[in-house]
Order: sequence, then structure tokens, then C-alpha cells
Amino acid sequence: MKKVLCSLSVVILATASASPCLAADSPWNGTWKLNEAKSKLTGNTFTYTAKPTGGYHYSNGSSLEYDFACDGKDYPTLANRTVACTASGDSVFDTTVKVDGKPYSMIHRVISPDGKSMTTTATGKQPDGTPFTDKTTSIRITGSKGLAGEWKTAKTSSNTSDIVIIKAQSDWQHVEGPGFKETMDYKLDGSDAKLSGPLMPTGASMGVTAEGPRKVLFSEKLNGKLFGEGTRTLSADGKYYTEEVWSAGKKSEKEVLIYEKQ
Repeated sequence: MKKVLCSLSVVILATASASPCLAADSPWNGTWKLNEAKSKLTGNTFTYTAKPTGGYHYSNGSSLEYDFACDGKDYPTLANRTVACTASGDSVFDTTVKVDGKPYSMIHRVISPDGKSMTTTATGKQPDGTPFTDKTTSIRITGSKGLAGEWKTAKTSSNTSDIVIIKAQSDWQHVEGPGFKETMDYKLDGSDAKLSGPLMPTGASMGVTAEGPRKVLFSEKLNGKLFGEGTRTLSADGKYYTEEVWSAGKKSEKEVLIYEKQ
């Protein structure tokens, strides 16, 4: 999903993890893999509004919105990202997502003949060279035909899995997302820590606060603006942790991700 939406909160997700227990033998230490089958990655709503002058306005109802037209031109979305859209009628849309002016992914959207659902397929390569194919099915909430209307994600799938590596030491932690070459070092005092990686926009940060020995709270920001929030809870047996994450102000649409220790 992070390749499809290219929103800060989802991109950050690949590198986000924390430990309130900082000993060398912390149960949070190790390599963790997302179990997509056990996770809930649906329920997010987003809207395309047709503009009177042509084109569309996209909004996730929170921290991400931008204007674009399906004329093949690049339009800015978030920080260093742009999208270029072309359309075939009112049911097929192809979009090129660029990061720092370089193509990152291709997104193919097809709206069903009855206009009630939309299938989105995103393809590309992660920074480590791994090819990905992400598919999302969304159902229409408002509108009747074409892209315009409110949509809600109903089904997702991916041929790649998020991997997170955690190393805790003293009062700080080092976290890696190898597939996206993302890293972060932070303390568990809530202070903002810089997020680094080839796809990370300048100004991306995260603050993490411990809430007991097995739970943390985190907030995601871009240039000081809140983009997303969440919690992370380690299971009693230490075999998995549950991450709940949502866009700012949309906790009712939270995603629930299960990461299992490898």
C-alpha cells in the first residue's frame, strides 16, 4: 500500500518500530516480518473531486491532498513526489509516480463497468532492487461513474513483505527497513528523530514514547506537521508485535499490522 498511496504515514511505516525495554537482550531486538494475512490493511477512505476547470482534487481526508489532471503532465503531491496521469475514457487511468523527478512506480486503475469498484495495481522496484506488485480493490461510497467520488479500500495484496530490523542499546534504538534502505535512530522520550532513506522526503520525522514495558506511542511528521499516529504492542510471548496506525484525525480508519519475529 505504501507504493500505491505514497503518503508519508504509510512510507514511514516500513521503518517504524520501537522498544520500551532497552537492555541488550530486549525482546524487541531482531528481525520482524509483516504477516499480511493476519493484518488489516483496509478501511481507508479517500476522495477524488472533479474540478470545474478540469482535472481532479485528491484528498485522504487528513494530511494529504493535491490537484492533478490526466494530461500526462507532472503534478506535485507530497514533498519531493509528483504524479503524471493519463486516462482512457472514464474507467481506465494510468499514473507515473516520481520521486525527485525519477520514476518510482506505475499505477494502473480500472473502474468496473457498474462503477461500484476500482482495482488499482502498482508496480515498480524498491530501493534495494526488489520488484513489487501491489493490488488494491476499493469500493465506491459516493458518485456514480468515473474517478470522481469517495472510495474505501476493501482488499489489498502484495508480492513483497515489509521487513524491520531492530537494535536496542542504552537509551536509544536503531531501526532499519532494508527493502527501502530506510534507517532511524531515536530515543523513547517523544523527541522528533529524523527519518533517512532514498524515498524519505526531507523533513520527515518521528517521535516515539514508551508506555510501559511492551507498548509505545508514535507520531509521524513532515516539517513539523502531524501526518500520522499509532501504537505498537509486543505480545506476551515476544513472538509478534501489533502495530495500529492511522492518518492524523482518522483513528476510526486505523490499519492493524502484525509483525512476526523471524
